[in-house]
Amino acid sequence: MTDEATRDRLYAAYASTHAGVAGGGSEPAFQRDIAPHLPVDRSAVILDLGCGQGQLVQHLLDHGYATSRGWDISPEQVELAHTAGSGSVHQGASP
Repeated sequence: MTDEATRDRLYAAYASTHAGVAGGGSEPAFQRDIAPHLPVDRSAVILDLGCGQGQLVQHLLDHGYATSRGWDISPEQVELAHTAGSGSVHQGASP
């Protein structure tokens, strides 16, 4: 099996076999660990590579960083992000 085939097999069901399905409750960690390091300019482009189900991207959007985007290789993770309402999460190896 090629490296690419192994990668595709692993990430095809990443959420259900490894990551789980995200729920709420990440706002305190966002405020404590991430918000203090964000740029003052809310028009700054922020890209979250390996964004999973897009929780960070959604927090960024909710806090006014309108150009935030996320990318993840796992189609399952991206589908969960879309189901949760985040159209700013995209599937693929790179933007």
